[in-house]
Amino acid sequence: MKEWARAVLPPGLRPCLDSVRSPDATEVAYACAERTTQARLSTLRAHLSTRSRPYSTVRAYCADWRRWSAWCRVNGGRTDLPADSADLALYFATEYAAGVSAASVDRWAAAIAVVHTAHHGPNPTVVGPTAEVLRALRRRRRRIATSHALTDEEFDQLLLALPPDVWPTSVIRRRDRLILTLGRELGLPPDRLLNLACSDVVVDPEASCLHVQDDGEIFQVHASKQPLSCAVCAVVEWRTLLDAADEEQEIAPSVGSICTSGHSCQARVRLSDRPEPLFRRLHRGGSIGKHRPAAEAVRTIVQRYARAAGVDARSLTSFSLRRPT
Repeated sequence: MKEWARAVLPPGLRPCLDSVRSPDATEVAYACAERTTQARLSTLRAHLSTRSRPYSTVRAYCADWRRWSAWCRVNGGRTDLPADSADLALYFATEYAAGVSAASVDRWAAAIAVVHTAHHGPNPTVVGPTAEVLRALRRRRRRIATSHALTDEEFDQLLLALPPDVWPTSVIRRRDRLILTLGRELGLPPDRLLNLACSDVVVDPEASCLHVQDDGEIFQVHASKQPLSCAVCAVVEWRTLLDAADEEQEIAPSVGSICTSGHSCQARVRLSDRPEPLFRRLHRGGSIGKHRPAAEAVRTIVQRYARAAGVDARSLTSFSLRRPT
């Protein structure tokens, strides 16, 4: 992403990319405590109150201005008001390259423009290099608005970012691994995937495959070559913990009770046939709940492991698990 920022910035600003940095929470709080910042925020609130803006918007704009002021302070004492268009361009480009969404940068630009308007100054976001950076961001945002299907290499990176298979993180690892692998094999929408019951997914250890029933259809999922990406193994390992939890047994002894170094789908494990949800909400301490997660959990899981693996998560959704066509 830094290469993208280097490409959209004017040549004179590109050398600054390696020297600027984002303010931390302490630096933002320090900037907020300054009298100058407080005065400008008061003017901003008064300006917005005359336009009947909702409180959520006022709060967001104030937070955005505090962050901009802190960024100016920690990067050589730049001037926040009136803002220099070159400084704003550098701010927006570097923060986007660091992982801030294009929608957040758009809101920052709106907040900074409103503060300038409240102080009877010109809008610095519509001229010079700032305008060019924002146009490039909006073009890029339109391009990545559709869901990006994970390649096999990217999907493997997500799996490698799973937490270790030791108590208590094994509960998170095994559930999330099953969501990722079975979601990729079936290509179902998130609500249908999470609506699967334990009785809908049957393991055939002789053929090393799954028989999955969904909405009157039967899907057959075969074991993968690699154990980590094998959905059949993922079902066996998750169900070992899930059945122990449903039978009110200790879950911790079930961790490592089957082969996790190779294909556990070949292990002779007795799994119950019940109508309870296959996927469950998890609680602190490694306990497994009784109810299924919300459909948004699939997108959250995909994006969480993508960020952990260094994969760009901004264009990823629940449907990114489907294989590229």
